[in-house]
Amino acid sequence: MAPTFTSRLKHLGVVTTVAVTLSACAAANVDQAMLDVNALVEERTNHKVAWHRDDASRERAGFAMRQLLAQPLTPDSAIEIAFLRNPAIQADLSNIGIAESDVAQAGRMRNPVISIGRVAGDGILEIERQILFSVLSLFTIGPRTAIAKDQAERARYMAALDVVKAAAGVRTAWIDAVTARERVEIMKRAYSSTQSAEQLGMRMAAAGSMTALDQAKLKVAKAEAAAQLGRFKAAASMAREKLIREMGVWGKETTFSLPSRLPKLPGRAEMRTNIERTALTQRLDIRAGRKEIELLKKTKNLTQFTSVVSLLEISGFANDEREPGEEADAPPTKNHLHGFEVEFAVPIFDLGDAKVDRAKYIYMQAVEQLKSMAVTARSEVREAYTGYRSAFDLARHYQRTIVPLNDRITEEELLRYNGMLASVFDLLNATKQKQMARLTALDARRDFWLAKAQLNYVLVAGSSTGVSMNVEVADAGGGDEEH
Repeated sequence: MAPTFTSRLKHLGVVTTVAVTLSACAAANVDQAMLDVNALVEERTNHKVAWHRDDASRERAGFAMRQLLAQPLTPDSAIEIAFLRNPAIQADLSNIGIAESDVAQAGRMRNPVISIGRVAGDGILEIERQILFSVLSLFTIGPRTAIAKDQAERARYMAALDVVKAAAGVRTAWIDAVTARERVEIMKRAYSSTQSAEQLGMRMAAAGSMTALDQAKLKVAKAEAAAQLGRFKAAASMAREKLIREMGVWGKETTFSLPSRLPKLPGRAEMRTNIERTALTQRLDIRAGRKEIELLKKTKNLTQFTSVVSLLEISGFANDEREPGEEADAPPTKNHLHGFEVEFAVPIFDLGDAKVDRAKYIYMQAVEQLKSMAVTARSEVREAYTGYRSAFDLARHYQRTIVPLNDRITEEELLRYNGMLASVFDLLNATKQKQMARLTALDARRDFWLAKAQLNYVLVAGSSTGVSMNVEVADAGGGDEEH
């Protein structure tokens, strides 16, 4: 009795067993990847990020977020809320699952192709059966999986970089929002001063001791202060909206409260040593660049192999000729053929050298890009640290020198006015200069906190986030003596 088609396929059993075994080992390791990303994020932000993959996780996040929103918002609580809620961060974390799925896919052989043909004519029924395996996909499982694992590790660094960048954006937006609110309060006091000056002018005019021209000047000063206050209120509203976007909240979640003032300056600036080495070893973009070079090197080697052997397939076939009406599983009454075929490409017209050269040049390009990234990182951390120290000195100079001196001038002008040695305009100008000094000091304090956030980001995460700071180098030592 001739063997059936099922028994003939046993000749390919070894290949099938190996392929299935290798494919079974290729599974996505998403949970471990998320743990790795969270370790990178927590090391750089002191916060853990939540990736919501089910409704229970979202409910827990909603409860935790409501607890945070019940208190005045700090920069740390704002970052925690963003890590719990922001859909943009959730989208970035999905890249982890995509990369791990690619690893699982790379470790699997191409599915076999089975074809069955039936031809009838002249009283003869011919049945053809064939199963086709890609041997090349089996041979390249190892290299392809290694490349996919490097890509997945790079994706972890990039996902962590995106999350840390989002945290830096939240912190910057919080600083701007609180600064805008404090600026409004300072301007309210300035407006109140002009309002009091106008009321005083009206009483003096009623007594006949102020001209119409001076009254008009007081009204203009009040109107200008009112216009400036309106601009500051609008800026505060827009800064708050930016913080809302950075946190990713909506609806009732946007009714959070902010502190009335920025944090005070620290007693002294931080001393950072070996900042260039820290950047080269800790920055996530540089780590991702190193991993990209590793995977491109493996890709170059795989391209070199497949450029010569671009097609290698093996197939088993069985052809039977039967009389019409015979059972398909019955032994054929006529010719019976079975065997195998091997199909491969002959490198005659395309030797694959162009593909190999392209892969080589891509690898060389990545190496040079990493060198450029390292040079940029060294410069960025030096620049950021200089900005941080300069911002601290300038903010301390305003705090210890300029603001106290303007307060003293205002007090002296008040004494002179009470002694009838100064006019209401002298007192008003002194008060205006005092409020302007406080506004400038506030901006200097804001620039310090922005500079610190910038330094922390470029030191361990990535390239500059584009924080704008009007920083000037100030000699705070002389100011200390004056104070």
